[in-house]
Amino acid sequence: MELKVGSVKVNITPPLSIPYLGFEPRQGRFKGVHDPLFARALVLDDGETRLAIISTDSIGYGNEILGEGRNFTALVRGNINHRTGIKPSNIMLAATHAHSTPETLGITRLLDAPGALPWLEVLIDQLASVVEMASNNMVPARLKLAKGVVETISRNRRAGNMPIKDQIEKGLIDPQVGVLFLERLDNEESFVIVNFACHPVTVQVQPFVSADYPGVMTDLIERSVIGCRNCLFLQGAAGNINPMRGDTRDFADVYSYGMILAGEVLKIIGSLRAPDAPVMDPKLASKSQIIDLPIRDTESAKTDSIPGEVQVMRIGDLAIASTPGEMFVQLGLEIKDRSIAPNTFVVELANGWVGYLLEPGGFKAGGYEASPGPWTKVSEEAGQMLVDKSAELIKDLWE
Repeated sequence: MELKVGSVKVNITPPLSIPYLGFEPRQGRFKGVHDPLFARALVLDDGETRLAIISTDSIGYGNEILGEGRNFTALVRGNINHRTGIKPSNIMLAATHAHSTPETLGITRLLDAPGALPWLEVLIDQLASVVEMASNNMVPARLKLAKGVVETISRNRRAGNMPIKDQIEKGLIDPQVGVLFLERLDNEESFVIVNFACHPVTVQVQPFVSADYPGVMTDLIERSVIGCRNCLFLQGAAGNINPMRGDTRDFADVYSYGMILAGEVLKIIGSLRAPDAPVMDPKLASKSQIIDLPIRDTESAKTDSIPGEVQVMRIGDLAIASTPGEMFVQLGLEIKDRSIAPNTFVVELANGWVGYLLEPGGFKAGGYEASPGPWTKVSEEAGQMLVDKSAELIKDLWE
């Protein structure tokens, strides 16, 4: 079985008229661009199945941002399917969750901003185009995977002053760095996927566009690894995980976190480039299911549930399990614990956005994530439902 891989990135930096999510007022206006935003696509084909993963430097995409009757993820997938033939259920649209990016979650009404709808239509075309270009530039490749640990970037923002060592032991942060390395058979090119869990909020609510620390990390990997064509970042279960120093709005911190993470990734890639590094069987598969998630109990609720998609991709010995909300780390670690796959990446904010996904007892503990508002749409039970379905779909793909 021969694996072919293609990967391309396109610049999706918005015009300054497109707002970001602020505090007061809720829609802030950009004054400039500190660093550009990209959409990166990776397409894989084993001769029987073709998969596409898109990682965008964005806060995430609420499926209702285009207005009634138009589903953002469905439109992106439909456009890609029309151009490439890739099945919609085999396409993952993920976000790095960088907060210094356009307000595309839907907490505020983006369509009220001047030029927002034409910009969104262009964005849909860009997201389809990046997959189409990747599909048209595929080369034979092999799969390698390894994991590392970084303990100096993230902390649980609900754990107070608890030492990081104790947070790790109690399952309150996930320090694992997952690296999927795809190298061309002649070693001339390579492609990378990095999975790590930490909110990119370092420079949130300041008027300059930025991809935050994932942007620094991906740029460093692409410039440091000889032949690296593209590096995709997949955000882990980081609903309650912040950078070590919080939202300092200091770009020096952004660079520091990105450099620390890139250093661990480079160390891993160095070992994977060795000729005797194990190569995975290039088996590809995907399963996706939309489930009805119970909404939180509020007087203003107009419905009992909202749809949420669980998607699992199999890439060799790796399961990539994605959910559409800001998943608390405890739930992400449970997916990893229950997964029967040899290796598992958990990805949040994929194929839509349903707000925070809290662990059992999370509402009682209170805090911002549990407070009433558009950022917490679903009940506590919803998070566990997504965990259960993720474990079920992984089992289906492996059995």
